[in-house]
Amino acid sequence: MLTKILQLFWANTKRMDDKRIATLTMPEGVVESNDHQYIDDGNVYHQIDVYYPEGATGKLPVVIDIHGGGWMYGDKELNKYYNMVLAKKGFTVFSMSYTLWPETTVPEQLKEIAEALSFIKTQLSLYPCDSKKIMLTGDSAGGQLALYSAVLSKSSVLRGVFSVKDCGFKFTCLGL
Repeated sequence: MLTKILQLFWANTKRMDDKRIATLTMPEGVVESNDHQYIDDGNVYHQIDVYYPEGATGKLPVVIDIHGGGWMYGDKELNKYYNMVLAKKGFTVFSMSYTLWPETTVPEQLKEIAEALSFIKTQLSLYPCDSKKIMLTGDSAGGQLALYSAVLSKSSVLRGVFSVKDCGFKFTCLGL
């Protein structure tokens, strides 16, 4: 019963988000590279988008964004315009999706995010990225997942408890 109530709540949120998103305009001068599989299984929730300023030269600070949605709603598209604005301001932005509850659990979401972070680490050289300036950010449930992921990146003991791989990042900053 609780799951059904939550699903109704998030369905209403989606309707409101769709209306809000329909009013937004794409910023010009941003390169968008979409739907990179961080786990090679064809799952649309295992994809990453990348945004950076058109004509970028040199290494830009990196923002890795994890969307919110109560662990059971949304995907990387929720923060697309926000991420594009960040790119327009001089950042390279990676935005990920992850499998949603009730199809999975938060510990499984953390495993997926660790996989996404590991994949992003291998992709930094393909984009204008400063590997020494990495910000991990998330809103709402994405903020919780970002915080846990940052803590897991610092502790081999906790990675063992959660069975999460080491993503290899030393985050410069968290934006929660």
